[in-house]
Amino acid sequence: DLEPFLPAVVEAAQSITNTHSCVEKLAGCIFVQNVEAPALACTLPVLSRGLNDKSEEVKRTCCLIVDNMCKLVEDPAEVLPLMPRLEPLVKNACEKISDPEARGMADKAYKTLQKAAGESVLQRVSAEDALKHFKELLGD
Repeated sequence: DLEPFLPAVVEAAQSITNTHSCVEKLAGCIFVQNVEAPALACTLPVLSRGLNDKSEEVKRTCCLIVDNMCKLVEDPAEVLPLMPRLEPLVKNACEKISDPEARGMADKAYKTLQKAAGESVLQRVSAEDALKHFKELLGD
C-alpha cells in the first residue's frame, strides 16, 4: 500500500520543507493490507515532523494517517516498538490542538493507536535488571 509513496517519504526525510507535501500524499494512501512495523517505521519520521508542526491542519492530517494505519494493525507487536515515540506525539496533539474538528481527529487517532497496541505494556528495563532476571530464569 505504501510503496508508491516511498519517494515522497524519502524527500521529506531529506528536507523538512517537503514534510507538508508528503503528509498530504500519505493522507491519500488507502491502506487495505495489514500494516506492519516496517510500514509504520517508514512513516514515523514524517509523522513526527508533522505532529510537531505549527499547522493544526498538518497535525490533523497526521492523526488521520495514524488512525488509518492503526486500524489495519492486527498484531500489537507491530506497533509496540513505535509507541514510545508516536504515542506522546498523538497525545500531545489531543491536548494542544485548539480546532475542535482537528482535536476530534487527534482523539480518534489516539484511541485507535491505543487499541492497536492492545493491553501490552512496553517497559524500559536496565541491563542489570535484565541480567538478574535471566540469571533467575537459568537458575544461577
